[in-house]
Amino acid sequence: MSTPHGSATNLLAASFKVQDGRYGLDSSTRRAASGRTTVFRPHILAAPVPDDLSRCAGIFARVSRDPDSEIVTLVELHRRRMQAHKAACPDGECVEREEARVAKMDQLRAWFNAEVLRVGFPRAPKEAFNRWLFESLVVETVSETLRDPLIPGDAARLSQGMLDELLDDAMKTEPLKSLPDPQRRELCEGVCVRLAEKAARFVDELAAVNRTALTRVRHAQQRKLSSYVSFSLGSVEHEILAGHAEKFAHLFTAYNPGTSKVTCADRIFAMLQRYRSLAGFRPGQEGSGHHSATPPQVLDTFRRVLGVQYECFASPFNSHFAHFCTAFGDTDGYFGSLGSFFNFFPVEGSFEVGPPFVEELMHQMHAHLVSLLCKSSRPLSFVMIVPDWVHCRQQPSASLSAIVSNVAGFTRRVIIVPRDQHTYLDGFQHCLRDSFFKPVHDTLALIMQNDAGAAKWPATPAVERAVLDAWADVARDIADNSFYSAPGGPSGGEPAAPGGPSGGEPAAPPSAADTAVNVGEKRPRNA
Repeated sequence: MSTPHGSATNLLAASFKVQDGRYGLDSSTRRAASGRTTVFRPHILAAPVPDDLSRCAGIFARVSRDPDSEIVTLVELHRRRMQAHKAACPDGECVEREEARVAKMDQLRAWFNAEVLRVGFPRAPKEAFNRWLFESLVVETVSETLRDPLIPGDAARLSQGMLDELLDDAMKTEPLKSLPDPQRRELCEGVCVRLAEKAARFVDELAAVNRTALTRVRHAQQRKLSSYVSFSLGSVEHEILAGHAEKFAHLFTAYNPGTSKVTCADRIFAMLQRYRSLAGFRPGQEGSGHHSATPPQVLDTFRRVLGVQYECFASPFNSHFAHFCTAFGDTDGYFGSLGSFFNFFPVEGSFEVGPPFVEELMHQMHAHLVSLLCKSSRPLSFVMIVPDWVHCRQQPSASLSAIVSNVAGFTRRVIIVPRDQHTYLDGFQHCLRDSFFKPVHDTLALIMQNDAGAAKWPATPAVERAVLDAWADVARDIADNSFYSAPGGPSGGEPAAPGGPSGGEPAAPPSAADTAVNVGEKRPRNA
């Protein structure tokens, strides 16, 4: 990447098209981007899909959370899940149904922003709505109460994460901080309750739409625009880099042989709509951190030294391997996704786990990993990528502190990657030529394995050195990203970080060598 990345991202924030339903970079931004000394690294599959599928042959998973359920290969698991997705949303209906969902989501976001203003906040806490979405989707998936793939549908659930964020912001805001504690808490709880109730009503309305046979079917239109490709339906248009459009078409053809180009464009458009809804109203300023990813060069190193063949938190935009988990199996399954990681039950294989940096989600993720490792005697290994909110915060993250403490006994090595020696793949890299950015914090790479996994893929000091070198190589030519690290961030308030704000003044972190952990023997599981 080139030239100070801050200028590139500020350019993005100023010129990302959101008027008239159009999402993408405008022509002046493209000209400015093409004029920079930039190495364009399109994120395309490193190998043809059939080759990657053969590499996945050593991964096996149960078809459900039932410990006695059948164990199958990834290819067979994907085939079965796609049958269910196609039955629920037939070809030709996906764009209409997703258009209705997007409208409801936009209404819900607008209502929340207006509601927090009404009760006395100057603005909604930054990224609070997005974190509430992730938290709710995880909770409903794990509890098997998911009613809609995007909008939370449990009217009775009060989000503790959202409540904590509102209470924290209220203590910084007049006149809210002058209220008695019980009154301030009641006010914040009221916002959370009304948000859950309104979201549940929208889910009911969407369910009614889905039960109605569509009488009019429209198809997305695809057209080439220089180095970009446009996917449009009516007044809504998405522009993405041509390399990503080619990647999507390649994946769609591989997983849906014999399907028409019209259906491919429809499915790409529906997927773009879904992720636009998840990212929010302000592309480039909101939501992108939740979709950032480990660079492909580092994933290749994980594959070489730890046998990694699968990403447990990805999207079709940033996926590197042939199969992966994403938040949305219904839209992403057509491009290789197996759906939510919390509905994925592998018993053998080596995996990369890079979740959105949302505390509640990371807590559930760790619990799921421990459960999988406890239940399998076959070789099982996970490389978990999380922010170092343990050593670099005045108030360390309770969830991450518990993960790093290795109470469960499966962590074989903890690698601290210094913040100035690594990068992430940007969440909007399907629209940006400059695909990478440096985070504002160190990153932890934790290698979790059962005994069989540790024997097959030992987490040696050489593995640690290879991971640090690979990340440093990617970061070498990338300047600090002022878009993520400048005071106030792109839209005021705390600076955005991948998955969430950095939180607090950073303390001087220990060196990677000082803090690396090599656990020779597992601790007792009840330690």
